[in-house]
Amino acid sequence: MTVTYWESPNGGHVLSALTDGLHEAFAVLYPRLGLAPPTG
Repeated sequence: MTVTYWESPNGGHVLSALTDGLHEAFAVLYPRLGLAPPTG
């Protein structure tokens, strides 16, 4: 198993922490699932 740890700077429990986390998570998942990141 390979894990990736990423921490949102000054995230706390706010919306920016969620969106930053999702952005980073999808950046890690796209290549592993054989997908291209969205354009635009």
